[in-house]
Amino acid sequence: MNVRCLALCAVTIVIGMQVFAAPEEVTVLAYNQRDESSLVGALYKDFTKDTGIKVTVLPIPGSTADYQRKIDISIASGDTTDILFATNPIDYVKNILNGNVMAIDDLAKSAKLDLDATYGKYINRYKGKVYGVPQSPTYWAVFYNKKIFDDAGIAYPKGYWTWDQYVATAKKLTNPAKRIYGSFMCNFDAYSYMIANQKGVDGYKPDGTSNFDDPAFVESVQFMADLGNKYKVQPSYLEADSKKLPAESFVTGNYAMCFSGTWLFSQLSDTTKYPRDWKWGITQVPVPDAKSKINVGAVSYVMINKNAKNPSAALKLADYIGKNIYKYTNEPPALTKFNKGDYNKLFKDIAVASNGSVTAANIYDAIIDNGLGYRPEKITGSVAAQYKAIILKEVAVTYIGQRSALDTCKEIKKQVDEAINATAAK
Repeated sequence: MNVRCLALCAVTIVIGMQVFAAPEEVTVLAYNQRDESSLVGALYKDFTKDTGIKVTVLPIPGSTADYQRKIDISIASGDTTDILFATNPIDYVKNILNGNVMAIDDLAKSAKLDLDATYGKYINRYKGKVYGVPQSPTYWAVFYNKKIFDDAGIAYPKGYWTWDQYVATAKKLTNPAKRIYGSFMCNFDAYSYMIANQKGVDGYKPDGTSNFDDPAFVESVQFMADLGNKYKVQPSYLEADSKKLPAESFVTGNYAMCFSGTWLFSQLSDTTKYPRDWKWGITQVPVPDAKSKINVGAVSYVMINKNAKNPSAALKLADYIGKNIYKYTNEPPALTKFNKGDYNKLFKDIAVASNGSVTAANIYDAIIDNGLGYRPEKITGSVAAQYKAIILKEVAVTYIGQRSALDTCKEIKKQVDEAINATAAK
């Protein structure tokens, strides 16, 4: 047993004739900024104050993909860290299928926690069981740099608009001489099928095979390729990849608009780590057409390691995160009893942190009261992780101009169908 494992064990210390029980402790395998120096770190400290349970944070730097790989390796080797995170529904299912996590239904029942009453529609059951406490559902929006708009004499975007209008606006704002791009979207897999998703086209056909040869997917891939290659309103795939541009690049001030999730509120609210001398705005997502008025999003989850040393304390922390994380990150919560007044109070905090950039009403209108429907941003299903990996690998060939969007979508379907058949044969 290593030193860290020993430190996690419940021990009793005897001094003289007095017996002192060591405080309960829960360990967290954290990703990105979710360490003790971050906004979320303050949540951990408050949890300790409220419960007396210590929190030890083991941060994993890098991307969420790096984080998931670390989880798979650590748990396979018997790591006993209590808490881990699934940043999207794909990793949620992957952790279940890989046997990394435990179902929490019985734990919740013993702790008298009514997960359905608290989290409702955000609960994600797999074969009837709950494996994670939901937190921070993502809504997508367009964030924009007001200074770039003002300098170009362009009106701020507001209300309903289409992707064609987005591109036209981005063209007017792109200024190569000043190294300013009108648009920024990083290399998320969901971008590559965004238009199809907004049109309500599923990733699977009724017979269970891949639907990626549907014209809507071809349109989606072509659109993303054109942004950097044809319209040149954002960095090309090669430029973004070679410079390893992070998802939060919008805060650098070189991009007029950024189509992103509400997780960006964390960066925009942190002017210490991300200082800026410009104000930002927010508006609702563009849509393909008037018949496809849909926004997308995803839910992240707090999960408990199957090897957890202290699963009861881990559940307490998971539930504390689910109920309170929005107070620290300014991201909307996955809570059923969160009404317009609650949203406005939350968004008021973001408005204050924006130094006058936006109002609570601006945010509410952009992501909640926008007249748009809502669909999960990810393709999940039986081969979710493989589907994602295949998409990211194959669309790159089109994005660098080496293959048509049609041929790429056919290749994606072919490989995904092979993965589906291989999984079914097991």
